[in-house]
Amino acid sequence: MLIADEPVDLNGGDTGMSPNELLLASLSSCTAITLQMYINRKMWTVREITVELELFAVESGTLIKSNISVTGEITVEQKTRLEHIADVCPVHKILTGNIVIETRMN
Repeated sequence: MLIADEPVDLNGGDTGMSPNELLLASLSSCTAITLQMYINRKMWTVREITVELELFAVESGTLIKSNISVTGEITVEQKTRLEHIADVCPVHKILTGNIVIETRMN
């Protein structure tokens, strides 16, 4: 079971992750999984992948800052490649693509 809630200062009960936190969790987990699959396919020696995201409201809309750390025997060129791979994970593609949401009340 997954519980979503808002913090008390936003009139929530603070019993779960906020919707924004859930969005970032989706992106960070997809990024880590995509990187791990690529690393496994290339047979690179990586012990840990950490993805930390922050969400900001900016004048032009929303900014998500992503900081990825990879621990292991990895070159600068491999890190550069992984940075590109991170930007093509499925959730990243959705969030940076053309999104249309159709809402209907039944």
